[in-house]
Parts: sequence; structure tokens; C-alpha cells
Amino acid sequence: MLESKIDTISKFNKDKVLTSGAYNQIILGNYDDTKSVLKIWNKNISDYLEHFNNELEVYKNKEILSKPGLLYYNSEDNYLILKFVNGKLLNNLIQDNNMTLIKGVVTTIKSIHALENSNSYLSDYFNLIRKNIENKFSKLENTDARVTNALMTHYNKLIEFSNGYQDKIKLCRVHGDFNDTNIILTKDNTYLIDWEHSHIGNKYLDIAHICNKDDEFSKEFLKLYFSDEKLEGQLYNFFLNLFLLKISLNFLSDKNKLSNKHERKALIVKNKLERILSMQGLSYNLDEVVNYG
Repeated sequence: MLESKIDTISKFNKDKVLTSGAYNQIILGNYDDTKSVLKIWNKNISDYLEHFNNELEVYKNKEILSKPGLLYYNSEDNYLILKFVNGKLLNNLIQDNNMTLIKGVVTTIKSIHALENSNSYLSDYFNLIRKNIENKFSKLENTDARVTNALMTHYNKLIEFSNGYQDKIKLCRVHGDFNDTNIILTKDNTYLIDWEHSHIGNKYLDIAHICNKDDEFSKEFLKLYFSDEKLEGQLYNFFLNLFLLKISLNFLSDKNKLSNKHERKALIVKNKLERILSMQGLSYNLDEVVNYG
């Protein structure tokens, strides 16, 4: 049942909190005798409403099938109640070296990328990315000049490559946070969760998001997704590097994020930075540049 004034959140019987982040809290429980998940957005975050509306739009979209069922939503109090999916997160299966279900993951994301292929082209979207990245460069005041110069060289090469392709790629529906913790696999189906970043955008950033490691999963995923198409592979590599650059700049421009509680995430970013710098022939201890907790 969807939104109505009769039903209230009091019908949801809470069991336990699954996750609690800056934007929302996710709670496991029961709604109308159905095992469910309650997702409540934090109104203290300035752009919480955009995230809520993005996710609600996806759950109301009948063309998008690879998602948990929507049982109830409230647009005034900003929460959703979704059917619980009894499966395993992809990150657990990767850790177990279980690669047999990757074909289902590829099929699922390709079906999403086939939706809402608009008349907008990559050039429109890429201008926004450039503006964001160049703004991040302007904030690297206390970063070692060698790091800043290497990243700028890398960025300029990416811009040069992109010039020939921006008007050839149409935008499509993307998940926006397509990583192995947002993919649930059951015996028969693949489900994607956490759709709050979904939008009409660039499919290559979705792929770069999940295939940003040099591992067997990434190699197999790319082989199945691109089917040996050379241009597609080149574009993926381009957006992978753009993705790595954007993450690196985000963290370098706000070093306070690299506290002890973010140690694992900081280590990942450090590895991405070192990868970019090594491509420019620059190799030295980044611990001297940024405090990684």
C-alpha cells in the first residue's frame, strides 16, 4: 500500500537498526506482517530532500525492476518502507571468491542503463564534472606542489581525450552509487539498493564505481559488459581515471575527513592517489603529504 493518511509509521514494528549514516537510518522490522526495512532521512542535512526524492522516484518507476518492493512512503516525514530482500551482499560473495553470479549483476545494470536514453549528450553532463573538479583543484592550497602538478597533468590528458567523444554518447538512467555493498543477490534475482544518487547520467561512471580495482571481479565484469568493444573499453578507462581523480581531490581538499574513524577509506584513497601519481612517473611517500590517520 502506498501513501495514505490512514496508515502511519506506528504500524512498523522495529527489530534492529541495520545502518545509521549522515543522510539516513535503516531499520529492520515488520510492516503489515511482512518483513520490511524502514529508511528514514535526516532532515538536518541540507540536501536530504533531493536524496529522498531521487530514491522515491526510482521506487515508483515501474520500468526499474531490480529493486526491493515499495510497501509505503511518506513524503512529508521523508521515509520509505521496503520489502526485505533475503539474500547476500555482493561484497561478501566477492570475498568468498564466488564469481558465478556476476552475469546476473551485469545483466541487471545493463537493463538499467538501457532506460530513459534521453536527448542529452555527455557534453552537457561533462561540463558539470569539469566545473566540480576544477573547483576542487582551487582548494589544494596546502598540498605538495608535486602532487598538485601531477594530478593537473593527468586531468589535462583526460580532457584532451574526452574532446572527441563528448557529443557521441547519450545519457541514461544510472544507479549513482553502484558498488558491491549496494547489490543483493538471491537464488533467482539480483537487487540494487540505496538509489538516492540515481539520475539521468553517464553509465561509465557506474561501471568505474564498481570496477575500480585490478582484480578478477573487475576483469570479468568488464569482459561481460563490453563484449570486446574497443571504444567502450577506452571510455571506461577514461571515466575510471576521472572517477579516481575526483575521489582523490575530494579528500585532498578536505583533510579533516581523514581521521582515525575513516582510516580504511583513507587507505583506499591513498592507493588511488598513488596509482594516478605513478602514471605521471611520480613515486614517493604520500604519508608526508597527507595525514592518513
